[in-house]
Amino acid sequence: MDFARRVTKTVLWAASASFALAGVAHAQRFGYSQSSGREGDVDTFFSVGYIGGDTGTLSHYPNVHMDLDSAWMWGLGAAYHFTDTWSVLFDFNFAYTGMQLTGTQGNGYYRSDADYFNGRVNLEWTPRPGPISPVLSAGIGWNNFRTAVPGAPPQIICAPTFYYWWCGTGVPTFDTTAFAWNVGGGLRWDPSPGFFLKLMYTATFADFSGVNGTRQFNQLMLQIGGRVKTR
Repeated sequence: MDFARRVTKTVLWAASASFALAGVAHAQRFGYSQSSGREGDVDTFFSVGYIGGDTGTLSHYPNVHMDLDSAWMWGLGAAYHFTDTWSVLFDFNFAYTGMQLTGTQGNGYYRSDADYFNGRVNLEWTPRPGPISPVLSAGIGWNNFRTAVPGAPPQIICAPTFYYWWCGTGVPTFDTTAFAWNVGGGLRWDPSPGFFLKLMYTATFADFSGVNGTRQFNQLMLQIGGRVKTR
């Protein structure tokens, strides 16, 4: 299981970096004047940053307290500038973290690894576009959280192959997806026409089934990418 997670993380890192570098290379090849504005431009970027942890109680087990660790995040995305000041952004971010469940009446605890994923569609406003620009952002999306269930009986997994059905056992998992909404702000720097850096703080809110209350995840992400014209 740990080996598979490491392979998945390495593939995602490589794909994300390649995605951003391809955009930068394309932008440098087909460069244009910074004074021409951003309307019609497309951004592609790789992002890296940090997401804060969270605490709460389980709705079906009020005597169980949940602690989700902070973690590094990475991801990739793209944006389209339909005017000089307004753009729409699509991105995906991943984190590999840990979770602890603790009995509030002194009846023990357990820890487990956890995967966190969010995808979103945001509308962004850049009121003063230029080499250094403030950015405001808001949007909707989804958050996914998945973790193994230590101590649970193994579950049987079967799948068809070319000649026969294959069956095996695996560790049961808890997997939940929730609708999410977010708001954020930050600063963008375009040191050259085809390259940009953008540092964004985002607060993401989600209501997960089985967890009391609306959860808030605070993220600080650096986007590194390229910008090209499509017209």
